[in-house]
Amino acid sequence: MDLQCVKSILGLCIEVTSEQPEVSDTPTFAAVEDVILWQGGDLRLLVGRLTAGKTIRFLVSSHVLQMVSPVWAAMLNRENKWAENSMKEIEFPDDNALAMRIILHQAHFLDPPHLSDVKGLTLYELAVVCDKYGTFKLMQSTISTRLKKRSVGRRIRPQT
Repeated sequence: MDLQCVKSILGLCIEVTSEQPEVSDTPTFAAVEDVILWQGGDLRLLVGRLTAGKTIRFLVSSHVLQMVSPVWAAMLNRENKWAENSMKEIEFPDDNALAMRIILHQAHFLDPPHLSDVKGLTLYELAVVCDKYGTFKLMQSTISTRLKKRSVGRRIRPQT
């Protein structure tokens, strides 16, 4: 089968050249989902990797974040010398966007998506983000409810 035959079968218009195709070093970016958690928000958080996986841009209140997390309080306090305290958009490329969605919903007094409804998120990943930002108190009821639902009907055997 020659190239002309392939073009006609696929309906493609291909320009044939003897040059090598140009390879780009620029990564392909994932779509960014915008989520407004506080209508009058003064800060945007870009969470997750732009080049792979899920990336979400949250519009949040910096004051709410400072109340629920000692890490965010230190980061956003104008008296501290963190670079982030003067930014309008902060990137968190290494954090799980789905875990952050649940934490930020809870922080802004919104019903967070139920953990079982969030596909691809494990309780471990949520715990990692909670530990990183000191939000276990905020998430205590959500996590304990999830653990209770998972343990119903299971017997825990002592390890020998």
